[in-house]
Amino acid sequence: MGLTDEEKYFFDLLGFAILRDVLPAEQVARCNEAIDEHAHLLAPHERRLEGDSRTLTSPVRQHWMSGLLGWERPWCEPFRDLLVHPRIDPYLKELQGDGYRINQGPEIVTMEKGCAGHYLHGGGVERPDFAQTYRYNHGRMYCGMTVVEFMLADANFVLTGNGGIVEIQGTAEQRPFSETQFRAMMKLAKAGIANLAKHQQKALGLRPRR
Repeated sequence: MGLTDEEKYFFDLLGFAILRDVLPAEQVARCNEAIDEHAHLLAPHERRLEGDSRTLTSPVRQHWMSGLLGWERPWCEPFRDLLVHPRIDPYLKELQGDGYRINQGPEIVTMEKGCAGHYLHGGGVERPDFAQTYRYNHGRMYCGMTVVEFMLADANFVLTGNGGIVEIQGTAEQRPFSETQFRAMMKLAKAGIANLAKHQQKALGLRPRR
C-alpha cells in the first residue's frame, strides 16, 4: 500500500510524509550498534545546511559519516536491508515509478543538543533536468528526487501543536538514559513540533490553537 489520500494531500502541500512504526526495536538496535562501532568516522559537516535561517543556525555543527554499505559484515547488513524495506518500497514506486534507483549511498547524520538545523532543500529552483522535478499530472504524483530518512534516536514523541501528549515511545537500546536526558528530549520535541504546527497552520490558512 502506498500513500493514503491524506498523505498525498500533505505531501503535495508540504513536500514530505511521516511514516510511523516502520522499524522494529531489534532493527533500530542493530543500526545503532553498527554506528557505535564506527563512531570514530563521524566528522563535523561544515556546509551551512540551515541556510539563512536565524532560528536554525548554531555554532554546534551536525556530524556526518558515509560508506555504510561498504562496512564489514555484519555492520553493513542493517543498512543494506533498509534499501529494500517492504514498508518504504510502495511509497517510492508510487512517487517515482517501478524503475526507481538509488542516487547516492546512505549517510548518518547526528545532532547534539543545540545543534544547527537542516532545512528542506532541493525545491523552489528551476532545474534543467525535468526528471528531477515534482509534478502532478492526470491524477498521479511524480517526484524525481525523494529522500528517505530513518529516525534512529532513542525516543519518539507524538504531540499536539499546543504541547499536549498523544504518545511517547522510548527505548534505551545500548545504555540507559537519565531523566534529565529524557526531559531534554521532551523539550526539543515540543519546540520542534510547535514550529512544525505553526508552518502547517500558516500553509493551510488556519489560526493557531490556544
